[in-house]
Amino acid sequence: MNDALSFGLLCFTSFFTLINPLSSMPIFMTMTAELSEKERNRTAKKATIVALITIILFALSGQLLFNFFGISVNSFRIVGGVILFFTARPESSKCLAKQASM
Repeated sequence: MNDALSFGLLCFTSFFTLINPLSSMPIFMTMTAELSEKERNRTAKKATIVALITIILFALSGQLLFNFFGISVNSFRIVGGVILFFTARPESSKCLAKQASM
């Protein structure tokens, strides 16, 4: 039972971080501002179903894609770290330059 709870919590936090509903909600509300409440709910349900199907497809076919292109999970992690580093580096240098000018 403890393993199932731990795995469930890991899945929930991973999906919550991936989908990020707190930052997606204002975008959705802005894009659907002209719609009625019924249409907005229908659009939200449709988007949720499409996102779920997409996540399930990639979860089931992800390993097949990695094998097809000859990518290992460790290589994927390294490339993800490099992309994250190059994305965060300009932000950190802006922060350092701002602190130096004070």
